[in-house]
Amino acid sequence: MKINQVTTALTALVLWLGFATITDASPSGSDSSSASVLTGVLKSQTKWGPPGFGETPKLDSKVVIFVLRLREPRTAKQLSLPDHGTKGDERFSEVQLWCDSTAFPLCEPLLKRSVGKRITVAGQAARAVEPTDYLPVTLRVRLITNQ
Repeated sequence: MKINQVTTALTALVLWLGFATITDASPSGSDSSSASVLTGVLKSQTKWGPPGFGETPKLDSKVVIFVLRLREPRTAKQLSLPDHGTKGDERFSEVQLWCDSTAFPLCEPLLKRSVGKRITVAGQAARAVEPTDYLPVTLRVRLITNQ
């Protein structure tokens, strides 16, 4: 049991140091948004993927996405998102999580083990732009902690 606590503490420290290094690596004056820290319950969902995203089921792939159901809905401003001319009262209760396997190779395995649990994640939030962004807001995960 004591080894698990030490391993958990060391893992958290390594992840935090990696997070601090990554978030500070953006060039000064860059237009990247600041880091968001979000808490909620993690769930996974299976969605239709390319090429037809459900239009051609026999050819289309299925993808598993990770969705963080937030404890409290957040506004675009709270998520450091540009407003894009939308009303300031726009609130988001779910965020799609993305893993960058190069910057954080343990991200996806940690998320898989955390499905159904309350977690806290830190990363950069963005509005959906890619075809595989199934929710209006995504978060590129840089740090994960279980509660």
